[in-house]
Amino acid sequence: MVLIANPIGLWNHLKLYDTTTNLVLVNNLRKEFDDFSFGEEVKIMDRVLELQRLQTLLSRSTKRVLDEDLKSKLLSALPSTNYWHGVKVKATED
Repeated sequence: MVLIANPIGLWNHLKLYDTTTNLVLVNNLRKEFDDFSFGEEVKIMDRVLELQRLQTLLSRSTKRVLDEDLKSKLLSALPSTNYWHGVKVKATED
């Protein structure tokens, strides 16, 4: 069992790992989200998880990604085929 003898010192040490104020990192993550697109092989769940990862990393920053942003980005990034067009239409109707 580890005893915390200096909670202020511990808190100050943990603040070093707070990346929400690192503007370069936040801007890079937001750019990654904004530039998101599907590759040749579409694996929806992998891409959803990637967008959710970016959303989580940006959640406490000034450039957070809202759920509506995530849905919109996912739908707009789907390939332009008849099948995926049907998926887009169905998703926007629901």
